[in-house]
Amino acid sequence: MTVIMVCGSIPGYDSGIVSVMKIIENTLNELGVNTELINVSDMDIHYFDGDKMTAVENVFNKINAADGAIFGFNAVLSAPCAIMQTFIEHFNFNIYTNFIDGKKCLAVASSQDGSERKACDYLLDIITKFGGIDAGKVAVGAEYIGELENRGVLEIIEKYAEDYYRLIRQERKFLQHKPNMGIKTNVKNTNKNSSAKKKIKVENLLEQIDFTSFNEQQEQEINEITKILSSQYKKSSGKQASVSDMYKKNSDGFKKGDVVAHIETIRQKTKSLPHYFQPQLAGELEAVIQINIKGNDKFEGYIEIKNGKCDYKEGIHETPDVTVFSDENVWDDVLNGRYTTQKAFMVGQLKVRGNFVLLTRFDQLFKINE
Repeated sequence: MTVIMVCGSIPGYDSGIVSVMKIIENTLNELGVNTELINVSDMDIHYFDGDKMTAVENVFNKINAADGAIFGFNAVLSAPCAIMQTFIEHFNFNIYTNFIDGKKCLAVASSQDGSERKACDYLLDIITKFGGIDAGKVAVGAEYIGELENRGVLEIIEKYAEDYYRLIRQERKFLQHKPNMGIKTNVKNTNKNSSAKKKIKVENLLEQIDFTSFNEQQEQEINEITKILSSQYKKSSGKQASVSDMYKKNSDGFKKGDVVAHIETIRQKTKSLPHYFQPQLAGELEAVIQINIKGNDKFEGYIEIKNGKCDYKEGIHETPDVTVFSDENVWDDVLNGRYTTQKAFMVGQLKVRGNFVLLTRFDQLFKINE
């Protein structure tokens, strides 16, 4: 079980929120929960202006891959402090609309002015609008801030953490709001005086779709579009095109006349991954990703990323950072862009051992449908 803890506080005036989050983190760790505490106060986050930020996206990806999320912050005038407000503004970006859908979220707030409870309600209301689940709140008033080392107060906070842990372990079902909001990256023409609709070529349809995040309805639409494209492509080229040839995971979209070389086996496709490696996005990342595939084309190999270079080697690495276990058909879907590794993991198609946060980097580092 993994829980991402996001903390936002006023530097030099945190009202004890960092200490409270540490108590909750220690309690969850003792219960065997993997946690990562991210202080957004240390990140250079600007107000949401319609563009995505890499730093925010990385946090959202981690939440998306986790079992739950905890948001801790200073409360000021019945609302989260400015840095947390700035962070949650990015919820509005439409590619993040489903990132928190179904996640059990705990709100933790402390304040000197008695507004901690209202601030928790404020944040939980936003979370539920995006499909998140209200898993409770921990409101620490001014009378407790100086007593956090008091055994009685400490035990109360620990009980809150234990209750949250049980809530996730029980896999309880909740009535939840289905998100349908967020600023759209592709704006439709709303000019009422326009008498004709703009014609769009079939091969350009995919340019309007963001394949990094989609819901079931969008996935159905994608399947329909790929059928159309396959038919059109077959007519224009005289060749049968597979679904994997038809749609691109990146923003370049499908280009008429493009033909993707067909690789016979999944093992060969996996071996070719270094060809699609994007070193400019790797930075100083050093990682070993072990891949174990079962099925008719079963094999074991690993990808090693170091010093901006990527290599694939057959066999089993002694100390991989993360190990991916997959059926050959599921792995073929990943390599063809039908699934991201994150999505395949979240729906139970992939099994992962180790630092599964590296799955988010895998999807970013390899443009396998180029």
